[in-house]
Amino acid sequence: DVNASGTVVGNSTLSLQSPAQHAFITAGNTLVDLGTLPGDAASAAAAIHDAGAVVGTSSGNAGTRGIPYSGGQMTSLTPLSGSDTEPYDINHDGVIVGAYAPPGGSTAAFRYANGAMTDLNSLLPAGSGWTLYAAHAINDSGEIVGEGIRNGVYPPKHAFLLIPPDVVVIAGGPSGSVASADAQFEFAVPSAPSGVYECALDAAQFAACTSPAVYPGLADGEHTVIVTQTDKAG
Repeated sequence: DVNASGTVVGNSTLSLQSPAQHAFITAGNTLVDLGTLPGDAASAAAAIHDAGAVVGTSSGNAGTRGIPYSGGQMTSLTPLSGSDTEPYDINHDGVIVGAYAPPGGSTAAFRYANGAMTDLNSLLPAGSGWTLYAAHAINDSGEIVGEGIRNGVYPPKHAFLLIPPDVVVIAGGPSGSVASADAQFEFAVPSAPSGVYECALDAAQFAACTSPAVYPGLADGEHTVIVTQTDKAG
């Protein structure tokens, strides 16, 4: 993988004499070995976000563990059910997605956020017919793509797009280059539309807002609006 700064991550053999592979990150024209978790023999890097955080795996006798790597430190994701875990992607908020091996099953898709791992199958509405096997990518809006099966039938596998019920959906607003200095954004969390919203324009602090949020008289240039929501339960 490569981020917007041109930093590359991946994995490479340690030497011609050793089959073991370690995760690496580039620093200029140099590959920097990220090492492994204590006691493991191999590692691999799957993705890097624009701020430089890396996700991947560290493997050994204890199995395969998901790893985030940031600020020169490699740690282990807290797994579900003590199982093998393989992250595939990370977004700008540090939310990680991938696959894990639940007891008695093959694999299941997960999302890891705020120190907790969630099986994405638990977010599906009853009767959806889907079984989500792996989450391969997540964008900066929290939307997730991956693969699974429908109605218990395998093969074939099917691609899915999941918008988790706790993700704020921007339903309308300007995008790209526009002629107007005024901007208006409509948004909602489909599963909890009555929650409390906060908005931030560019580097401003978050403040309470409602949909539509209106920003008049913006200066020429690029602007970013971020919306968060807290439900009534907090």
